[in-house]
Amino acid sequence: MSIRSITVQWPELFIGLTPGQRGAVVRNLAQAYGKGGEPTRAEIDDMVQYVVGEITPKEYVRRCSPTRPRPVLTGRAR
Repeated sequence: MSIRSITVQWPELFIGLTPGQRGAVVRNLAQAYGKGGEPTRAEIDDMVQYVVGEITPKEYVRRCSPTRPRPVLTGRAR
């Protein structure tokens, strides 16, 4: 599965996002998972919540699994 296909697999996670927010989520996930592996639905949901400002960077990092890559928190679009 490609990172872009995630928007097709879980479209409900992207409802209401601006194009900039959607792009930030996809870019961050691509950076973190570009070397292999696939994010889970929960990881994508956490990234969406971070990008739209529902959770802080500290809370986002707390939710990240220690065995999974942590996306670089860039492109936070509001």
